[in-house]
Amino acid sequence: MILIYGDPETSGFKGNPAQINANRAARNHFENSMFLSFMLLKGTFIEKGRAAKELDICERKIKYWKSRSDFVEETFIEDCVKIKKKWL
Repeated sequence: MILIYGDPETSGFKGNPAQINANRAARNHFENSMFLSFMLLKGTFIEKGRAAKELDICERKIKYWKSRSDFVEETFIEDCVKIKKKWL
C-alpha cells in the first residue's frame, strides 16, 4: 500500500530541483506530513506502519528544502499555521 510517497527506491522524479520553489515544495511536504500524522492516529494497523515509514521520508524532504538558499523560514511558518488550522 502506498499512501503518498511510494517506494523510495523508485521515486520516478525527473525534474531539476534547482527550478523548484523551495517554500512551495516544503509546504506540500508539510501538508503531506499532516495527513500521514492523521493516518498514524486513525488508520488501520497496516496504514499506521506505512504512514510511519512515509513520515520519515516526508521529514527528510522538508529538511532538504529548508536547506536551500531560496527557502524563506517566515513564509514557511505562515503556511504551516494555515495548514494546521485545516487539520485541527
